[in-house]
Amino acid sequence: MAFAQIRRALPSACSALLLASLFACDGSARTDDARDTASAAPMPNGDRAGAVSGETVAPRASTMANSALDDTSAMRLMAAVDRGEAAAGRQAVIKATQSDVKAYGRSKMEEHDADLTELQRLAAAANIALEGTLAVAGSDNPAVLQLHQNLEATMSQLRVATGVNFDRQYISSQLAGHQQVLALLRQNESRLQNSDVRRHVAGMTTLLEKHLERARQIHLKLRVDSTTAAGTVDRR
Repeated sequence: MAFAQIRRALPSACSALLLASLFACDGSARTDDARDTASAAPMPNGDRAGAVSGETVAPRASTMANSALDDTSAMRLMAAVDRGEAAAGRQAVIKATQSDVKAYGRSKMEEHDADLTELQRLAAAANIALEGTLAVAGSDNPAVLQLHQNLEATMSQLRVATGVNFDRQYISSQLAGHQQVLALLRQNESRLQNSDVRRHVAGMTTLLEKHLERARQIHLKLRVDSTTAAGTVDRR
């Protein structure tokens, strides 16, 4: 938002975007992101103790931050994002305790499944393989490799998380991963040669921005709920 299949091209068992690392936001949103996603930011091993309990500590993202994408690696990276986000969303539909988190996971699953279908159509027209071994899937590109590692680490955490802890880890990883992938797509969009690929990158950027904004709202609500619950316990 799912991994025995990660060894194949860009398996449906990847996760969230993410989308699980951090970057790009605009204007004042950057300050909010730094505060809201501090626990999800990449930290040295010695700093892990400072992470908020129950939230995902994202893998390092330096490899992805400066990576150049061509048309093929951009499509393969987007396929990895789609598969990962859909897989993490399925976990949220099954395991989330908060209705907002469950609904968010369902929308992510449906929208990224739909995007992957369109991406596969585009790849077929451009004669680009999105399936196969990890080597075929673009392992020569450091951004794609790093994304696989981040997705794998995030899904490993989500598989064992339960209850409210799952909700927090899932949303935390969403904040981190979406920002990183957005930064990467934005910095590479103008380099792409195929106009259809550029359009798809623009569409995915819009989709990820929408998901990131919703993740911020849910993350804030979870923090408020947690603070309120702690205050209730203290008063007792």
